[in-house]
Order: sequence, then C-alpha cells, then structure tokens
Amino acid sequence: MSTCAAVRDLYQAIGASPDDDAHTLGERAGQVDDDALCDDVYAVLLLDDDRRAAYDRIHRRLHDIGGLRAELGLTDSPQWPGRTAHDFTPQPRRAPFRRPRRILLRAVRWLAISLIVFSVLQAARMLTGGS
Repeated sequence: MSTCAAVRDLYQAIGASPDDDAHTLGERAGQVDDDALCDDVYAVLLLDDDRRAAYDRIHRRLHDIGGLRAELGLTDSPQWPGRTAHDFTPQPRRAPFRRPRRILLRAVRWLAISLIVFSVLQAARMLTGGS
C-alpha cells in the first residue's frame, strides 16, 4: 500500500477565504503556529499573483471533485485513505450512494440497447428506401 501526503486547503488551514485580499491572508498566515504552513501560504498565495491564480483554479476543481466524492459515498475508499484529501471533501448532504456501479451498469446497458435499436431502425429504413 502506498502512502499519500495529505492535500491541504491553504485557505481553510489559515481560516481565510479565496475572496480575501493579500493583506488579510498575510495577517491570517502570521497567526498560525505552523511555520511550514506559513511558508506555503506566502509562497503560493502571496508572493506571486500567477501562482495564486493557478492555485485558485486547482482549489475550485478539488472542491468540485471532493463534493462529487462525498455525494457518491467515495470518501473512504482505498484510493483515498484516511485524510488524504479531507480538506476538499465536505460531509455528504444525504446518505452515501451505496451502489454507483450497479446503477451505472444499468445506465450503460440501457444506452447500448437504445443505440442498437436506433441503428437497426436506421438500417431498416435505409434498406426499405424510407427516409
């Protein structure tokens, strides 16, 4: 089993928001006791506007993925053990979805059958000269 480093939300770790300005982020970063976290905040969010913009794009995507994982009940899967991406995974709003594979297989099967029926009908129409 491989070990994964935890992915942390820098904004959440310092009690800030992506909408906060650099001054507020600097103040919040200065209030944390974790020197490594403070260094990360300065390096990623405060010293370079392009780097912060890139982090913000990734930050939004990770929250999107975390939300999907929570809704599908995939928060404690073998691929995401423990707290690997805990910062980006909210609690599900409803009970976890227990059988996504079964429903997905049914949907794929239905789609495949529909495509086959449609193709057969189109081929029959072409053979009979209908349009």
